[in-house]
Amino acid sequence: MVREIMGRILDGSMGNTALALLRHPSLPPGRVMVELIYRTHCPAPRKLHLNRFLPPTAVRVLLDESGANLTDKISFTGLSKNLQKVKKAMARDLIRSRLEMLRELLDRGEGEAERELPSIVEAAQGRMREELDGELARLTALARRNPAVRDDELEALRAERAALDEAIEGTRLRLDAVRVIVTVGEETR
Repeated sequence: MVREIMGRILDGSMGNTALALLRHPSLPPGRVMVELIYRTHCPAPRKLHLNRFLPPTAVRVLLDESGANLTDKISFTGLSKNLQKVKKAMARDLIRSRLEMLRELLDRGEGEAERELPSIVEAAQGRMREELDGELARLTALARRNPAVRDDELEALRAERAALDEAIEGTRLRLDAVRVIVTVGEETR
């Protein structure tokens, strides 16, 4: 029951979208930014224990309304400290008025996030190969001296390595959260 509840919390869409106001003297009012959080998703069988090599990894993308990537310039915590809540009615109106632009930013953000995926996959494959290749070399050397090490043990390890390699290669990004940020002037409350 606990696993089911945690699964619904982590995979559900409730609470994965937000709209916030940002009051900052150097930013003109009315500018829009979109913060997208993607999470790695790899539908591998549980028996592979893929999390050893590829734990759930978040990829954050922050775009302004022109599509410029601000991810490296503005940190998540630095941004979060300066945000204010928005009433639901105001949030609905803001989203409706900028819907087409937001769709374009979502598409662009997905492309930006996809650029990060190859390095995540490559690092996971490197960790997996290092560990399993070392174990395979150890078992192979042991098999030469010890007849108790069976060929099916070596074959099982090779099959696990191949299955892990294929599973990691199939990793994709899934949109996990969206935050729309609108800049406001000092007089807005």
